Amino acid sequence: MKRKIYSLKMKASALALGGLILMGAFGETLHAQTLGDGIAAFSLQDYEQAHAIFLPLAENGDAEAAFRLGRMLESGYGTAPDQEAAKGWYEKAANAGHELARQKLSDLEGLQGQEANLKILEMEAAKGSPRAMIALARLYAAGNAVPLDKKKAHELLVEMCSITTSKAMIDYGRESLTRMDYEGDACR
Repeated sequence: MKRKIYSLKMKASALALGGLILMGAFGETLHAQTLGDGIAAFSLQDYEQAHAIFLPLAENGDAEAAFRLGRMLESGYGTAPDQEAAKGWYEKAANAGHELARQKLSDLEGLQGQEANLKILEMEAAKGSPRAMIALARLYAAGNAVPLDKKKAHELLVEMCSITTSKAMIDYGRESLTRMDYEGDACR
């Protein structure tokens, strides 16, 4: 009787081990694909696989996956270019806070004029984007697309310096303020 129980335990163990081995062999089809898997497939120019990975991620709210789908559709990677479909994915990504998607969406909507770009920069600067603050400061300092307003440029650079941790941006802000004859060290 003990031999029979031992034999059954061995068979059960062997079956469990075999199941684990099979899961390992076919595990790739059992686990969820990640954004990194999609990026890797895209890098290998396996656009069909990249699309298959990005799509469910984007449908489940992954802003980066939605942005990458938009880029694939806009440029025609693995398919004919489809501006309207790209616009839809850019909108989904932009609504989730993806900054590059907002910019791409602006381009696709034909808002390439300086006035539209200025509105986007102002919106991004208001949200605390140091890059948008620098871009706006440049425009105001030169009077390009906006009235010349060195005070506004100064305010934007000082604000940018107060919120960024990037040494390069702080150095840029300090240098720009120096060129604008600002006395003091707003950019620590």
